[in-house]
Formats: sequence, structure tokens, C-alpha cells
Amino acid sequence: VRTIVENNTADEALRTSVIDGLDRDRMTIEDATWLRSLYAKTTSARIKDRIVSAVSRAGGDANNQWLLALVRNDDEALDARTTALQHVGRTMDLATLNKVYDASSQRPIREAVIDLLSERKEPEALDKIVDIARNGTDVEMRRHAINILSRSKDPRASRLLLQLVDH
Repeated sequence: VRTIVENNTADEALRTSVIDGLDRDRMTIEDATWLRSLYAKTTSARIKDRIVSAVSRAGGDANNQWLLALVRNDDEALDARTTALQHVGRTMDLATLNKVYDASSQRPIREAVIDLLSERKEPEALDKIVDIARNGTDVEMRRHAINILSRSKDPRASRLLLQLVDH
């Protein structure tokens, strides 16, 4: 099975089916390690996307660290980085998620972080969105943060929106 997946000339649909068949219950630590190493060897964006999904399903610290490293790697395709962020961002601590936002200059990554922050219940997540809306230097990201705040039921979001209108 691994030989088929590793073969860049094999049918892509078959390769993706095999990868998709590796679910959390059946995937071993060895399988996840193999997938992480396979990622660098494959040329197909679709296969890479499926590897990212499979590794994220496996969970665990080593896989989450690998996904985070992928997000931070500017040499990787933006789509792969965004997909990795969407998977790992839901469980990463807020301080790390905020650092990903601050360290990135790419709008799709920053937008994904804002979206992930909007899904979180911790007050610090809203604090970061407020900070972006108030102090961000990228007008598009400020707009996105303000849009998120306009849908929030948190009173702090309403206060900030009133402050922004008054200025």
C-alpha cells in the first residue's frame, strides 16, 4: 500500500483513497511519521493536502508540531499552509495562534487566524481580534476583524465598534 502511495506516477485517485483510509483509529505513530516524511517527497498538491488532513486526524504533539512548522514555512504553497493552519489552529494555544498572525505577512494566513480566533471562546481570542481591528496596519485585515466583531455578541465588541464609528 505504501509503495502505491509513494509512487508519483500511480493513479492519484487511488493514492488519495489510501491516504483517506488512514483514520485516527487505524493510524499508528509509524504511519503518521511515514506520512510526514512522504509530504516532502510528493509533487501533487492534492496528495499533499490529503497528507495534511490525515496527519491532523492522527493528532498528537509530534503531528501538531509538524503542522505548525508547515504553517510557518514560507517555502510551502500557501494553500497547503492555510489547510494545515485550519487543522492545527483549532487546538493550538492562543499565544501561538497570535504569534502566527503577527509573524505572517500573507493575507490568507492572517485571515485564517482571524477566523480561527472568532471560533474560540476564550476572552483573549476576542482581545486579539479587537487589537487587529483597532491597531492593524493592513486595511483588509482590519476590515475582516471588524466584520467578525460586528457578528459577535460580546459587549466588548459592540463597544469597540461604537468607538470606531465615533472616530
